[in-house]
Amino acid sequence: MPTIEIINYKVSTSIRRFTSGTQFERVLDMESERLYHGLYYRVSLAFHTNFSGTWDSPVVGYLSDTLTFTPRIVGWLDLKEFDYYYDLVRSEKPVFLNYTIQSGTSGYLTQIGLSTIKEPLGEGPTDMSDALHIVRPFDEAVLAQALVESL
Repeated sequence: MPTIEIINYKVSTSIRRFTSGTQFERVLDMESERLYHGLYYRVSLAFHTNFSGTWDSPVVGYLSDTLTFTPRIVGWLDLKEFDYYYDLVRSEKPVFLNYTIQSGTSGYLTQIGLSTIKEPLGEGPTDMSDALHIVRPFDEAVLAQALVESL
């Protein structure tokens, strides 16, 4: 499974209304690091209401011609998946794009996703355990003394 490192991203959102319904779309545009020969990938993951449900073909996107200096990878994902992908690129570093090309030379992808490297447990948001040591239990004597001094 090929893997490329993502170095930046851009998010866009849109809505389209028709007499028959409404369509929502989010797009996560990303770029890979520039490789030793100058080539870099542009990636567009489109999250759309039309991309949910069962498809007739096991395709999740495509890889454009890799003979150009900026090959493009496009993925088609369900709108409900957007938050997972956005949270990953927004809060983790490094982030990698992983994909599987359909057998043959079609350029279509059968798998696409994002991943990180191994990280230590408990890294999450700022650890508040030190702040808990500052909180003191309620002391009636200290409170009474403070009240007397304020009078």
